[in-house]
Amino acid sequence: MLPHVRRPKALGWFAASLLLGAVAAHGCSAAPVHPAHAANRPGGQDAAADDGERAPGAAAGRIRCGSATCSAQTQVCCADANGNGLRCESRSADPNQPECKDDEFAKYCDDRSDCGHDAVCCRTYDCSGGCPPKLECERSRCEVEMAEACLGPGGCRAEFECRISADSEHGYCALARPGVDCGAARCAGDRPVCRWDGAARGGTCIAGVPQELGEPNDDVAYLACASAKDCAGYTCGKMADMPYRVYQCAAPGFAGDRFSPILCARLEDCPKHWGREATGCEPAPDGVAPAFLRVCAYPEPD
Repeated sequence: MLPHVRRPKALGWFAASLLLGAVAAHGCSAAPVHPAHAANRPGGQDAAADDGERAPGAAAGRIRCGSATCSAQTQVCCADANGNGLRCESRSADPNQPECKDDEFAKYCDDRSDCGHDAVCCRTYDCSGGCPPKLECERSRCEVEMAEACLGPGGCRAEFECRISADSEHGYCALARPGVDCGAARCAGDRPVCRWDGAARGGTCIAGVPQELGEPNDDVAYLACASAKDCAGYTCGKMADMPYRVYQCAAPGFAGDRFSPILCARLEDCPKHWGREATGCEPAPDGVAPAFLRVCAYPEPD
């Protein structure tokens, strides 16, 4: 049985700037959001055997919680937004009675080894903005955010690597070798993003999407991906509400709710979009995406 496996659900809006900053940094997933710091002694442990146990490396069924560990089967690690007050709380049988406070970060897992066969530990949200994230198990891949939690080397799929910041006790899987086709060239290495100029009909490989893009320009597109192939199976597309042409990788649940257009190389690259199945992977219409790309086609809403 998978511990606390989250069923995917559509996610409301959260800031486009978060995703834009992520593309600038990695050409892929969003950056970690205030994970709990490994510095404080947990209190109020329910199981005496867990109290005072030192947090090891990746241990199946054990969740790092400061200087102690929680049982992934029976407990959750709670902490405030600054990573303080780390403690293990007993799992609640009532979904309307969460174990952690509304403004606390909750960890039901800290890497895929806590989640059972063919499941992963993902950062998710319970609201459309303003609430802290939590770590929960999802089946096969992350559906809400492209942010699988990890504890070190070997904790991610082959196409990814675990990146942990100095003040965090867990990290997130990021694409190990981001890159994208840019006309006849391939952008990769320290310049994995393509800046495509439609007027000049050519592209340049750059380190990342600039933080300041100036006035929107329909001739210029920034490509961190061109299809799901560049995203290791995740979805590639553009935030529908963003005036700039910035194409990036994202989890299919988020992309299906917030991306338009979605880029593809084949029909299988296309997730459900606003609940509708794709009908094809077609050449990009004028003004939708650079002409050498293909986009997912969907039926018109009823």
